[in-house]
Amino acid sequence: MNYDSGLQVTCVPFPVGNRIHIALENVFTISRNAYSHGPDSTFVIGGYTPGPHGLDAVIVGHYVGGALHYVARTRNGFTPTSRAKLVRLLKPLETTACPFVNLPEAHSGRWGVGLTAEKMSECRWLRPELVAQFEYLEVTMDGHLRHARYVVLRDDKSARDVVRED
Repeated sequence: MNYDSGLQVTCVPFPVGNRIHIALENVFTISRNAYSHGPDSTFVIGGYTPGPHGLDAVIVGHYVGGALHYVARTRNGFTPTSRAKLVRLLKPLETTACPFVNLPEAHSGRWGVGLTAEKMSECRWLRPELVAQFEYLEVTMDGHLRHARYVVLRDDKSARDVVRED
């Protein structure tokens, strides 16, 4: 196999175990390293959408001029353990008011990352207190994150300290 990055991965049937494992590990490493994130990729969790295991996706943002702005909704990066832990932490923070000042959005956008009034009806809103680390591919023209992926909760940073990096 040849990849655009110039890395050539060869899978041979003998010995199967080590060779295939090494090849798949290299492919995973390439795709994981394709995520680029700025010096500060922490975001405030301001909501979530419920799912069969308690949580389908988290809704995140950052502060701009003292107001919380929506930037992404993601369901990527969760393990069963991290999902269960997050659900336990989110439930006590539930509120009826949406904490994001820039919602609802008029349309979902080219990549479907916008949060319209119709999609908002499925959301559960939270007091913006939890901060989490996210990886992402890029920021769109609308200020949304593309291909965001949850990494870990951050208890070393206050939600009010999470501001947009220019």
